[in-house]
Amino acid sequence: MAEGVSHVLTKDCPSPTTYDDNSNNANDIFSWKQDDTKALGYLILRVQESIRVKHDALVSAKAFRDVLSTEYGTQGVSTTYGEIKAMLDSPIPSNQHPASAFNKINPHFTRLKKANFKIPIKVQAMILLSKLPSSMNSIAQIVAMDKEMLTPAGIEKAAILCWEQADNSRGKHKEVQKLSAVKRKQPDPKFNQHQQHQQQPPKQGGGNNAGAPAQNKGKNKR
Repeated sequence: MAEGVSHVLTKDCPSPTTYDDNSNNANDIFSWKQDDTKALGYLILRVQESIRVKHDALVSAKAFRDVLSTEYGTQGVSTTYGEIKAMLDSPIPSNQHPASAFNKINPHFTRLKKANFKIPIKVQAMILLSKLPSSMNSIAQIVAMDKEMLTPAGIEKAAILCWEQADNSRGKHKEVQKLSAVKRKQPDPKFNQHQQHQQQPPKQGGGNNAGAPAQNKGKNKR
C-alpha cells in the first residue's frame, strides 16, 4: 500500500461537520478522498484485468479490498486437500532425529486451521502417533496410561526423548566396540620379542669359518 494512504482501509470518510466558529472539515474530507483514490488505484494495478472489470462498480479502496479478501483470501478445496495429503504423506523416519519431521508436519495443521479445516488436537496427536516408527512403539503404551500426553506437543516431546535415549545407547555401544577392536589388535609384547629373536639373521664371519675345519677333520679320519 502506498505510504500515507492506508488509513482509508480502516477509517471511513469523515462526515461533513460545521464547528462552532462556523468553520468546517471540508479540507479533511477532500484529503481523505484523495488518499482513497490513490489507494484504490494502487489495488487495481495489482490485480488481473478480469477482476478489475468484475468489480468496476466499487468506488472505494476499502470496499475493493473487502471483496478481494472475501473471494480470494481463503483457500479453495483443492488447496486444502493438498495440505491434508502432504501432511498425511509426511513420514517420521527411524534413522534420523524426529524434530525435522515434526517441523514439516505441524505447519500443515496451522494452515488447515486458517482455512477453516481445523483438526482437533487429539486427532492431530493420533495422526502423529500413527506416523512414529516401530522403534518408538513404547510411546503408544505410555500415552495409553497418560492421556494428558495426547497432544501434538506431547507426542513430539516423547519422540525426541526416545530418539535421543536410543542414540546415546547406540553411541555407547559403538564406543565399546571400538575399544574391543583396539584391544584385539594390540599384539602381545612377549610374542613380539620372540618373533624378533627368531627373525634375527645369522652372524657372518667367525661362525662360518669355525664350522669348516670340523668338516675337514671328519674327512681326514676316513
